[in-house]
Amino acid sequence: MPRILLFSGKGGVGKTTIAAATGLAAASTGRRVLVLSLDLAHSLSDAFGLERSLFDHGEGRPTPINENLEIQEIDVQQEVEHRWHDSGNVFSLLLAATGIQDAMAEDLVLMPGMEDLITLLYLNQHAGEDNYDLIVIDCPPTGDSLRFISMPKTLEWYVRKRYGVTPGHDSEIRSDAMAGGLVDMYRGLAGVDALLQDPAQTSVRLVSAPERMVVRETQRAFMYFSLYGLVTDRIIVNRILPEAAGLSSWRRTQAAVIREMEELFAPVPISKIPFYGEEMVGVERLNELAKNLYGSSDPAAPGPSRPPFQLEVDRGRPVITVPVPFTSRSDLTLHREDRHVIVRIGSFKRHLPLPRELVHAPVKSAKIQDGVLRILFEIPDKTRESDQVTPK
Repeated sequence: MPRILLFSGKGGVGKTTIAAATGLAAASTGRRVLVLSLDLAHSLSDAFGLERSLFDHGEGRPTPINENLEIQEIDVQQEVEHRWHDSGNVFSLLLAATGIQDAMAEDLVLMPGMEDLITLLYLNQHAGEDNYDLIVIDCPPTGDSLRFISMPKTLEWYVRKRYGVTPGHDSEIRSDAMAGGLVDMYRGLAGVDALLQDPAQTSVRLVSAPERMVVRETQRAFMYFSLYGLVTDRIIVNRILPEAAGLSSWRRTQAAVIREMEELFAPVPISKIPFYGEEMVGVERLNELAKNLYGSSDPAAPGPSRPPFQLEVDRGRPVITVPVPFTSRSDLTLHREDRHVIVRIGSFKRHLPLPRELVHAPVKSAKIQDGVLRILFEIPDKTRESDQVTPK
């Protein structure tokens, strides 16, 4: 099973360049590496300085950079057009179910979420085929990255709520083409959610800049990825002004921001990348960047992390703990639904599946302590369902 690194952060901070440099560094260790671009506005081939026409993305297929490294820029339009003529394909079913005619379908292939589904299908396929030792994902800006990682659970939730069944127990809905198509899609994603949430397999690396507005978004991204069960093992601060650049006031401001970040994100390591006087394009420049970023260390090695979701026992009562850094009580709401506790922070939410022994146990309390949400359950002699939970 390949190791997976997701590079995310605010737009314009250098995610693509750093993802490309990481792929090069890992390939130099003898690993088989794929750098996969999730962003619709691909620039991965530009980072490597490939001679291509403006809109050439290699037909969406893996393109070799050297004997150990390939890149892939998924062409969503081509993917859907290729699948469109297959009457059994879920994309056809999804569009047909809405009453859309063939002539209009091509106009909708770039609807939000389509690139996420296709990338997840590719990721699961690559992981299953075991053709790579490391897959580096160049993610779009933070909000779209979060939509990407939440897609498997969203699809599972829809199938369960709409049809009253769970994938794997779907024989009674196979006559319904729409339902069958959705289940087929979910089967194509089977296991990808567990893969993304396994800290031994997958890590997030957040690319930031020494600016307070960017740091705020990095904090939000760190918290949201934690909420979704992904571990961030490195923060990369890009474009730090060197002393030779002058601009002493600006450099002092950057230094203060970096000190603040080291306190905010401890014990997650902070990697610092200087501001270069030229574009970091092409293999030679990317290798220089990788050397500054990783030195002699292993670029794929996981950093310090803690499990994103734990079940503990506190004085005989079960407690579920979830890291929610930078979050206060007023930011959070909780409620029960079926076999889940749903945690909502801002505009994002996560369904926490309950172990069997807690499915009917009411929640006694929920509070945030030291950046960790602690949900305490009561196990009385006779348990009962609890529909609403008010955090304390």
